[in-house]
Amino acid sequence: MKHLAFLLLLFVTKISNGQWNEQNSGVSSQLTDVLFSSDTDGYAVGNSKILKTTNGGTSWSTSYDCTYLLEAMEFTQNKIHVVGYSITSSESMALSSIDNGATWSELVLPQAGFLYDVFFPTDLIGYSIGSQGTLLKTIDGGSSWNLYGTGISSMIQEIYFHDTNHGFAVGGFSGGYIYETFDGGLTWTEITISAFSFLQGITFSSPNIGYAVGWDGDIFKTTDGGVNWTQQTPVQVYGNMDVHFTNDNTGYIVGGEAAVAEIQKTIDGGNSWVSQSPAVSHGLIGVHFPSANTGFAVGGEGTILNTSNAGGLTISEIESNSTRITLFPNPCVNSFEFSLSSNLSAIDQIEIISDNGQIVYSQPYAEGKEINVTE
Repeated sequence: MKHLAFLLLLFVTKISNGQWNEQNSGVSSQLTDVLFSSDTDGYAVGNSKILKTTNGGTSWSTSYDCTYLLEAMEFTQNKIHVVGYSITSSESMALSSIDNGATWSELVLPQAGFLYDVFFPTDLIGYSIGSQGTLLKTIDGGSSWNLYGTGISSMIQEIYFHDTNHGFAVGGFSGGYIYETFDGGLTWTEITISAFSFLQGITFSSPNIGYAVGWDGDIFKTTDGGVNWTQQTPVQVYGNMDVHFTNDNTGYIVGGEAAVAEIQKTIDGGNSWVSQSPAVSHGLIGVHFPSANTGFAVGGEGTILNTSNAGGLTISEIESNSTRITLFPNPCVNSFEFSLSSNLSAIDQIEIISDNGQIVYSQPYAEGKEINVTE
């Protein structure tokens, strides 16, 4: 007689208050970045608009409307920074607000092409990068910017700085690259990696652990502060990719093609990834988690997604939050039950996944009901 033995990691729980839910942005243009200062207060930018919410995205309003292509934003202690490009005048632009988006100031920057990212390691010192491999730096909180040449000939997509001097830039064209600076952007040195597509996102979850992601699902990880980068198993995410980690082990990658939204989650530092992709017909470009469970993703056609439960928790995550799981009998013959030491009412769905990734059982969960696995 055959007995079926279970590994708890084969179960995926779906919490009853939802996974990733679509919010009404009120716009139909592409959104490229999203950033929250708390679980309730945040901004989204893209095309020619800056959107704002004060209720966790239940409603969004237009904080600023302009004629520029806005790409990225950053917070400092008393200021919001947004960078973009004016197609009509071919000028690089910086916008800033010191009153939580009530009013915005515009500043024409030294010619740096299309600006893709902005990063402030301190309130006064910040960096922005452009399509021509150029770097802009401010030392006065964005009141003025100076233009530097990086020596990087292809497009830079994103930057990250540990401090005012030590930073990284990722991008590429026919292939991907990672560059590193130790002198505040004056000089850059390429780090040797084997990226076949250009990289679009980089983040550090702690001073030593960082991740860089690219167009064809490429993932590179460092555990020594960026000295060495190891390629991880690629994920099934294509298109514009962004990455955000809430701690050293839990992170999210978003992307997708024009008509497909993709979200992947890891809870083991990128060793394995699980799809959380929602049924949304527009690719995703930016993702941000202001806290461990609350996250937002933005993309094409004004798409804004929100999760309040980390996109849905696996049983291993529930156990890590001091909830004990008991499965019995194990091994089993025809059916089994399981119980949790805390309230089971939060569980909505039970799925059993075979070792080749196929979902072989999927049913709504009912407390105390046996799960028949005869087939």
